[in-house]
Amino acid sequence: MRYSRKKSYSNKLLTTIGIYAAIFLVLAIIGLIVFWNYMDAYEESQPQNVIDSYIFNLDEEHIQNHSYDLIESINPEVQSEQDCLDIIADAISGGVSYARKLSECTDDKMVYMLMSDGKTIGKVVLSAQGKGSFGFSSWKVSEESFDFSFLLKQSVTLDVPQHYKVYANGNLLSSHCIINQDTPIEVLKDFYADYNTLPYMTTYEVGPYLGEVEITITDAEDNVVTPEQAADEAFILDNCSSAEKDTLDNLVMDYIGSYVRFSTNADGALDRNYQDILSYIVPDSALAERMADALNGLKWVNNQEAEILSTTTHYRTRLAGGIYLYDITYEVEVNHQGNTATTTENVRFILSQTVDGLKVERMLNY
Repeated sequence: MRYSRKKSYSNKLLTTIGIYAAIFLVLAIIGLIVFWNYMDAYEESQPQNVIDSYIFNLDEEHIQNHSYDLIESINPEVQSEQDCLDIIADAISGGVSYARKLSECTDDKMVYMLMSDGKTIGKVVLSAQGKGSFGFSSWKVSEESFDFSFLLKQSVTLDVPQHYKVYANGNLLSSHCIINQDTPIEVLKDFYADYNTLPYMTTYEVGPYLGEVEITITDAEDNVVTPEQAADEAFILDNCSSAEKDTLDNLVMDYIGSYVRFSTNADGALDRNYQDILSYIVPDSALAERMADALNGLKWVNNQEAEILSTTTHYRTRLAGGIYLYDITYEVEVNHQGNTATTTENVRFILSQTVDGLKVERMLNY
């Protein structure tokens, strides 16, 4: 009987200990929960921790999704949406950091500038949310923005001959990128009024775009030319075959020689020189009239000795309708009664076909 009472007392003791252990465990769990909540509230009350967490969770997709206003401003013929996204991704490939902008911070607002590779790419604003748990003020992201305008390049224009093609990043630009179909070629500006078959340039607008864009230009035979060549009037206008060049060279050199003899009244044979130069000129043209007008004035000019010292041909251009443009510089030395003078003449000729062959129609000194 004594053994039975002793055993019962032992069981009660164990039960009491178990109850106390359970109560202690519950209190410990409650304490831990309170402690964790306290720590969470404390962490949230520290703006430094909030911005650190924001940066840690910031990913490429989030930044790109906030950049579509900029992407929508890009010419899709120059860069696709994916091209723009890739460029933005490359701009932040070195990671994102932040710097607090003290001049904009207040007691209830913290402003941080987002940085990547030394460039400012955006801004984050944290706002205090008032007193919360345990009397701490919590901070939340109230504003975020991203700005990649430093990558933005405004439209650039380039002039190319009308039959050339322009590609941007391998994409053929359509007529939507053309802002002027008939841009005059500078060296032809004095001839457009009289010749409606002269060529023009086409002005393309490339952009706006992000970063860099690769521009490729091809001529009528799909040969790649550089932008510098496409805009070089001498390059695009020098389009004659070897046979055409020989024919043009012979005619122009003979004409210049005849013109020098006529204008200096060489050998005192004015009428003969006049008839000689007419043989190179389109009959009844403005140039023929010009020579006729000069004839009377040259009768009072004493005959002079003249020598062509040098000639430099700049280009020979085949135009529509059997017309040619010829650009040349020549140097003449004139000797009169022991006095020598040297002059340099820059001349553009228009040559056209007649029943008697190719002749000079216009002569323009520049």
